[in-house]
Amino acid sequence: MKFRKKPVVIEAVHWDGTPQAMDAIRAIDPGQRFVDFTKEHVFIETLEGQMMANLGDWIIKGVAGELYPCKPSIFEATYEPVNESTARYEAYGLMGGDEFVSGHSMKRNLLGPS
Repeated sequence: MKFRKKPVVIEAVHWDGTPQAMDAIRAIDPGQRFVDFTKEHVFIETLEGQMMANLGDWIIKGVAGELYPCKPSIFEATYEPVNESTARYEAYGLMGGDEFVSGHSMKRNLLGPS
C-alpha cells in the first residue's frame, strides 16, 4: 500500500542561534518545552524525550502541539511556505497552488458571509 501525507499547516522556526530565534520558539511554544540553548544547539523536550537541534535545523510544532527538531534537507523535501491568507483552504485540501479548486461558495462556507 502507498500513503500520502495529509495536508497539514505547521509552525516552524529556523534555528540560527540568535535571541530572535529563541523568541520565535517561545512564541510557538508558550509551555516552553525547550530545556536549554547555546548559540549552536537548542535542547527540546519531545514526545520521545530530550532532543537536540543543531544550528541550521528547524524546530517544528506538530499537529498535537509537540515540538521536534528537523534537519534542513528533510524540512525542504517535506514542507513549503504557506500563504497565511490561504492556509485554512490548503489545510482542507480546497486549493491547488494559488487557485481555488472548489470555488467561492466553499470560501463563504468556511469564513461565513462575505
